[in-house]
Amino acid sequence: MTIHAYSGTEWIVPSNPTTYDAVDAFDSLTEINWSESTSAKIANGDVVYLYVTRPTQALTHRCLVVDSGIPFDRRVDDDRFWVDQDALQERRTRSWLRLRLLHTFDAGERGRLSLQALMANGLKSAPQGRMRVPATVSTLINMVSVGADG
Repeated sequence: MTIHAYSGTEWIVPSNPTTYDAVDAFDSLTEINWSESTSAKIANGDVVYLYVTRPTQALTHRCLVVDSGIPFDRRVDDDRFWVDQDALQERRTRSWLRLRLLHTFDAGERGRLSLQALMANGLKSAPQGRMRVPATVSTLINMVSVGADG
């Protein structure tokens, strides 16, 4: 099932650039794959903010979940952005989300959406797994990205 509208649920998802280079992927593609997790209930229509870990330590992209439950063999071709090919192969049995790029935060926005800024606005620690966006962090993101696509 493909969704193109917001559901209202926002998530922060950590992105480790030594595993998958989401920044380069979104420089080339408008949609990428993201493996699903049974513990997080990310659904079609949800908004996902990618938090790139060290050295960036900031939100980098706003995405819309446009499809879920995708089998490994029906993913978009973004394998070239997997820095750790073993990590990709470990995820072969998982189902996948399709994330559509809504907005890439520029350097200034990333500075205002750094880990330090997120924590000053209610985030308890660096994202270690998929998590719902606290209301105070959502407010910060919306203030920073006024006029951004999405």
